[in-house]
Amino acid sequence: MIHMPLFGRRKTFLEQGLGDGEISNGLTTATFFDRFDKDGPELERQLASVTLAVKLYTHRNGGHDPTLVTDLRKFYVRRAAHLKRLQHNKAN
Repeated sequence: MIHMPLFGRRKTFLEQGLGDGEISNGLTTATFFDRFDKDGPELERQLASVTLAVKLYTHRNGGHDPTLVTDLRKFYVRRAAHLKRLQHNKAN
């Protein structure tokens, strides 16, 4: 399901004036959430398709899930090490 715990309570927050405002170009948070409520079932269907695609990809690639944060962490660690080497080489 798309909704996160606090997202489900957004109407209560908006009624209290919390999070009320403009997102951009006249789009208010209330309008955004109204659209989200209206489009929710379709968004969930589309998200289910994406989830299935990721599961199939993961199965096909021996359990490697491209969406895992740990893979991004490895990327950033490697990138930082590369930048550090470049900086070291430039200093010498």
